Amino acid sequence: MLQNPDSANRLRPCQGIKTDAAHSVKRHITEYQSINLCTGERIFYKNLGSQTVNIGEFLAVVEVARYIIETDFRPRVIYTDSMTALTWFEEKATGSNKRNKELQKAEIFLKVFARETDSISVRHWDKKSCGAKTRWTSGINKSKKTGNQQPLLPRFTIHI
Repeated sequence: MLQNPDSANRLRPCQGIKTDAAHSVKRHITEYQSINLCTGERIFYKNLGSQTVNIGEFLAVVEVARYIIETDFRPRVIYTDSMTALTWFEEKATGSNKRNKELQKAEIFLKVFARETDSISVRHWDKKSCGAKTRWTSGINKSKKTGNQQPLLPRFTIHI
């Protein structure tokens, strides 16, 4: 049951794991992360270097599938706003011409663990009915004081 009265969030799922990725052309960084929709806890975050947002979205979904299998997480539901990632996951192969070890490992994992991954439901996070994005809780860019780069995808929370 959703408790948020905001109309854009009425249909926002409150169980499962949500993934998201971002790519900065200027900074040559692709990052992804996931959160537990029930608790708002960040499950993982990863900086891939310079890839594409589709690669980031796909690798996030595969990493969550691996997490679900290893921890027996319930419900076995992953949400992504990327139709490309959803398709690549279902086909157990990418359509990317940009080959790298992470993509190869992800494809091998999906094929080897097909029986397990087929039992995981990957669903589209519809931005219109679920909300465009989660609510970010910190900024991006370089820190003016230290010069350290902040993640493109800062920690975020889902308000339930």
